[in-house]
Amino acid sequence: MTVCVLGLTGCATTPPQIPDHPPATTHASEHVSQTAPDNAEAAEFAMPTPGPFDPTAPGYKPFKPCEDIPDEVLEDLGVVKGEKGGDWYEPYLCPISVPELEGRGAMSLVTFEQTLDQLTIPGGYEVSEEPGASLPRSAVLVSHEYFQDGACVSGVETLSGFFGISYASWLNYSSGDTLCEIPTHLLNQLYEVENG
Repeated sequence: MTVCVLGLTGCATTPPQIPDHPPATTHASEHVSQTAPDNAEAAEFAMPTPGPFDPTAPGYKPFKPCEDIPDEVLEDLGVVKGEKGGDWYEPYLCPISVPELEGRGAMSLVTFEQTLDQLTIPGGYEVSEEPGASLPRSAVLVSHEYFQDGACVSGVETLSGFFGISYASWLNYSSGDTLCEIPTHLLNQLYEVENG
């Protein structure tokens, strides 16, 4: 279901305004999971660093959330990866389940090998008025103009591309008080920053 939602596009009527957020109090490169010390993979894990995406940078590697985020990191947030795992094509999708959203909507971790500006060109995503995560270059994106009340992506541009958490509800249920409240909250938790 989420794949179809991500494929929907609409025309932006005005150039997108990308909000500037205050710098995060904890940088992604400093992120260390709060798991047991004997789990080296989770202890060494770090989210991709926020910043301008440059696929030509030395050592560039696409971020694939299903493969790159240890299960323990998500479990600490009350999130479970889908049984199928992720897709191997762009955008990289990783279905997840959040018990509090059961029956209301579907969520996925998603990475685009694009900048925030590239995603918000006319005909693509639009930047929502809903505030994004407490990270620089973060935003809540909505897709097609006829489906803005039922789908969103709360994400951040990183050195590895635009990483986000998508939410879709065919019945237009919000994830919380706002459409993308829970994805934005989870994004802040993954980056260990205070909710903005």
